[in-house]
Amino acid sequence: MDDASLAPRGPATGIRDPPPPTNRLNAPTMPPRLGPVGTSFRASRWRFAHLGTHGKGISMGPAHHALKRQNRTIRLLLACASTAHLAILYAAAPSHGQTIINVPPDIAPTSIGANAVLNLSSGGVLPAHFHPEGGKVNLFGGTVKQAFFEFSSVKCLTIFGTSFKKNGVPVGGLSNPGDKVDAFVTGEQLFTGVLADGTPFAFTSLDGDKFFHSISLELAAPPLPGPAVITLPGDVAPQGVRSGQSLNVAAQGALGAAFNAGEGSIVNIVGGRVGSDFEAVGAAVNISGGTFGNDVDVFAGSTATIYGRGFQIDGSPVGGLTQVGDDIPLALAANSLLSGTLEDGTPFAFTSLDSDMFSNGTLHLKLSSPVASGPVVINLPAEAAPPGVRSGQTLELGIGGIVENSFNAGAGSVVNVSGGLMGNNFEAVASIVNLSSGTIDPVLFTLPF
Repeated sequence: MDDASLAPRGPATGIRDPPPPTNRLNAPTMPPRLGPVGTSFRASRWRFAHLGTHGKGISMGPAHHALKRQNRTIRLLLACASTAHLAILYAAAPSHGQTIINVPPDIAPTSIGANAVLNLSSGGVLPAHFHPEGGKVNLFGGTVKQAFFEFSSVKCLTIFGTSFKKNGVPVGGLSNPGDKVDAFVTGEQLFTGVLADGTPFAFTSLDGDKFFHSISLELAAPPLPGPAVITLPGDVAPQGVRSGQSLNVAAQGALGAAFNAGEGSIVNIVGGRVGSDFEAVGAAVNISGGTFGNDVDVFAGSTATIYGRGFQIDGSPVGGLTQVGDDIPLALAANSLLSGTLEDGTPFAFTSLDSDMFSNGTLHLKLSSPVASGPVVINLPAEAAPPGVRSGQTLELGIGGIVENSFNAGAGSVVNVSGGLMGNNFEAVASIVNLSSGTIDPVLFTLPF
């Protein structure tokens, strides 16, 4: 297999020009030879923190820890066939039998066979629990979402990009575009960089990522500068931002899953919705509103400032915040629950039991002005669905009503579900939840505080 066969089609990556069409790569009668299709099921989750929460008529599902590892957003357990098996395959299979899958425009499969090469480029997403099963995977851009690369003895992943670092230290041996090295990621090392399309990435076993073999790294040309300021809604939501870029997420804005805020970037979240597996490496993240999916990771070198009121750790008020503008650092211990109300009035909850992680020295709390009182009772579908309810508020979800994902029932609130649809990643902290009818996502389980 020559180097040209590894290049993604199209000009987006800027790595190298794609090879001219040949019968070997474009034979119309040769269907893709894919390995067994692996199915995946990501359970939507109902979570009820035990800080005074009373679930009436609730049938408790499996414990959180039993499924925690199944819900990791990205898991890289590298999989390829053994060296001897690969040699037999390549000797037996003619070159015209090789399958090249370019994502996009192709749709990413859930697995690829040993004679396949998958090129992931800008805008592409690998599906949940993707298996290479002996094939080769080249990352030029895009996002690896809830992937699962099985372990074997041969490396099968090549990353094309820049600024490769392990625990903040640059990977050596990469001086000029085209230079190649093999890198091992061991223990709890944080492996970061910027893909060829300009999307930053971060892999670490602390977030469930596993590398059982070396990763091939190839230095790409520096990516083209992106927009200095991106505003949602309004602009196209990126898969990440890097040094010199700022992202503003306002009400009605939506940020997709597996977003990465790279070194030197700024992210301001004042409203809207942030998908699962939000990661920040060396970034400044300011949170004053909005909702979050599970698995928020803020790694060392970043700062995350939460603007709000009513901050509590496991139900006990956080001290040191008396005047508006007061700012304190906070080390959030493992398995502890940080809750409160953001500046925009949306309640929130972060805990490692939901795979959230704030590295030591990254988290700050800042006291904001009192939140204006909202409606006492909110009826769905007659009224607009809020992102959450807080003390003194009641949500009535009836037939035809829809509550979006990542809804949060804050301390002192009440949620009555008698119909309609409750989205996944529902969280309730020190609240009362009554379920009598309606559509509920498949799995219900609790956070054991």
